[in-house]
Amino acid sequence: MLFNEKFKLIEVKGNSFEIGEKIGKETSEGIKKYLAFKRKVWHRKITPEIEESLNISIKTIEEKFPEQFLFLQGVSKGSDIDFKDIFYLNAGDVFNLPENCSTVCIQKDNGHWIIGHNEDWGENEIFLLKTNHQDGTKTLSTCYNGFLPGVGFNINSKGLITAFTATQAKDGGQGVQKKFNCNTILLEESPQKIIEKFTQEERMRGHHLTICRGKDLFSVETSGKKCSVKNKKESFAHTNHYKHEEMIRLEAQDEETLKHSKLRLETIEEEFKKIKNKDFNSLIKILRSHKNFPYSVCCHGNEEGNIAQMQTVGTILIDSEFPNKLYAIKGNPC
Repeated sequence: MLFNEKFKLIEVKGNSFEIGEKIGKETSEGIKKYLAFKRKVWHRKITPEIEESLNISIKTIEEKFPEQFLFLQGVSKGSDIDFKDIFYLNAGDVFNLPENCSTVCIQKDNGHWIIGHNEDWGENEIFLLKTNHQDGTKTLSTCYNGFLPGVGFNINSKGLITAFTATQAKDGGQGVQKKFNCNTILLEESPQKIIEKFTQEERMRGHHLTICRGKDLFSVETSGKKCSVKNKKESFAHTNHYKHEEMIRLEAQDEETLKHSKLRLETIEEEFKKIKNKDFNSLIKILRSHKNFPYSVCCHGNEEGNIAQMQTVGTILIDSEFPNKLYAIKGNPC
């Protein structure tokens, strides 16, 4: 694994609580900084109805996702931050806020895939988390202060690669928040197992998941109650709107987010047509693109420094033929 020197790497092992506690200690100051920002949002956003929904979610997660619940308890102890605050950070779906990210997959002539992912955000600090789990599985994930790993880019020692991009659906509601849903799949051993687990619970909002192992690559679009799975056989990309025909009618992104998502995808698909060499150079060229700025694949946020403006905070590159070698760039890839 090769990392840009700016990328913070945290290595942990143990049970769910021990892993969370270690991460909490390592990222305590970052979580507190992020919480200071989020409390301003919560002050505006938390209505009595949302607070009731969050309290119901705590009970639901404890019952249905005990390992994830223990992890958050560990983060709370390690960071010396109230558990409810840590839980609220991981239950952001109830606030219905926009999110950006781009996943780009180029199929090589031998059938394997080179995959790139731009993590776009602006509110929280990204780091890499390397975990040795109790069952012997090792995972490497992009992660954020206070969050469950899984939302972003992930690989495990069983050769599975997953990349997440957020969508927004009309049929969202009282389902499971994405951070819990995405975390449950990290240790799985096959795309089929991931698809089964990822789609078995109703979701509070939509997700898209790219799943790759070797030459097999799947695009999984979900809404609150529906899901669609496509086995991809040619170069493919996903941003933050629905592409599968049966899911398009459920689109519920706000106008600005939808414009940003569609322009990024348009740029990527135009670049696919120009590719001569199916290699990392072609992939990084796409991820660095500033076409249609500020609605570009490589996001630069707000020049005036608005903390909530979307910004590319990290880029990940991997070849499914050699899944033990990962390239990580902190910040913009340009």
